[in-house]
Amino acid sequence: ERYLDEGREIFLADLRERRDYEMGHICGAINFPGDSWRLRISEFPRDRLIVLYCYSGCRCKNLSCDFPPEHPNFLMQD
Repeated sequence: ERYLDEGREIFLADLRERRDYEMGHICGAINFPGDSWRLRISEFPRDRLIVLYCYSGCRCKNLSCDFPPEHPNFLMQD
C-alpha cells in the first residue's frame, strides 16, 4: 500500500493456472502459469516491486526461492 500511496509502480505476477487467471485476476496482473516464469524471466522488471500471488502461497514461495538474486524486490500474497 505504501508503494501505491507514494505513486510508485508495482509489477503484479499472477502465478495461477491460465484458466483461473481468465476467470478473474487483479487488473494489470501478468499471468505466469506453472513454471513459465523460467522461460519469461526477462519480463520481470528490476526497478519495481514485484508482487507475486497465487491461491495458497506455495507457488510464490517456490518462485521467490529460485529467482535470480538480481531481482530482489518481492512481496508475496496468498
